[in-house]
Amino acid sequence: MTTRLRPSLTDVYYPGGSFKPPAGSTYIFGCSVEDRSKLPRDTVDAWQGNKIVQIVKESAFCFEYLTAGEEEARVVGLRNERDLGSFLGEHCQNRTFLDMSGLRHHTWAPIVKALHSRACEFSVVYVEPSDYEPYSIQTKSWIYKPGAGIGGISPLPGFFKYAGGLHDDFCLVPLLGFEGARFSHVLDQLQPPWEKLIPVIGVPGFRPEYPYRTYIGNEQPLAASQAWKRARYATANCPFDAYSVLESVLQDFPEEYMIIAPIGTKPHSLAAVMFALKHFSQCEIVYDHPTRANSRTVGQYRLLVYKVSRFLPHV
Repeated sequence: MTTRLRPSLTDVYYPGGSFKPPAGSTYIFGCSVEDRSKLPRDTVDAWQGNKIVQIVKESAFCFEYLTAGEEEARVVGLRNERDLGSFLGEHCQNRTFLDMSGLRHHTWAPIVKALHSRACEFSVVYVEPSDYEPYSIQTKSWIYKPGAGIGGISPLPGFFKYAGGLHDDFCLVPLLGFEGARFSHVLDQLQPPWEKLIPVIGVPGFRPEYPYRTYIGNEQPLAASQAWKRARYATANCPFDAYSVLESVLQDFPEEYMIIAPIGTKPHSLAAVMFALKHFSQCEIVYDHPTRANSRTVGQYRLLVYKVSRFLPHV
């Protein structure tokens, strides 16, 4: 079994810390409405000797990006492996840092897959929020401000599987966050067998109270399915710990096809992507593609650098 908790694979920088990519690196990031996704101008200026690639627009099928000195954005198709390969071949010659803090899942996930396929040395960066915006009408399903809507259940680009729908009997592993409505939507769409529904909850959370918020936010579907009895736990900000939990589920259900629903923290979603890269024939990822509210988080806290290529070497 994979060893739980791999601190040597994660570098942690607290506010005011001195994170700086090594000279000659490429740093890919995107800005969203959340404060934690924005790189201060003085930070970028201090990173001389590195290539900074900013993703300036995301859609379901492509993204647009700029590099220093460019005025016209270039387009990369998310479902075109040749497009992604050309993008990485031009900009990611040495070590690459992919900051997923301000990027949507359907953008950063296929980039991770492409980096892994090219056997690049790369790390994924994630900045925790200081807190989440409280929702004005607090219910058990919405403790913190939710996304504006759910786009619908579908695979992430690069992780689509034609055979997935052929599995009538499967194990469903939702990686939970605060939003019980998203969990309920996944259950309604997939109709898993209750005894093979294994939720994963972020414990410890970014903050001590967050696991309790997760239970409160998901109380209705957890109670209806009795899945709270089968819950497993992985550190909320550690993709490697979550990866180990997914492997433990696979060991407990070796004959079952696994469907993973990453509807919790981004580090847990990264674990799902890494797991799917290694166990492609045994699992798939489904995602509900939520649309963003104007602001869901407040500020920024720790910056974490996950050494993904060291944990999951290309074979």
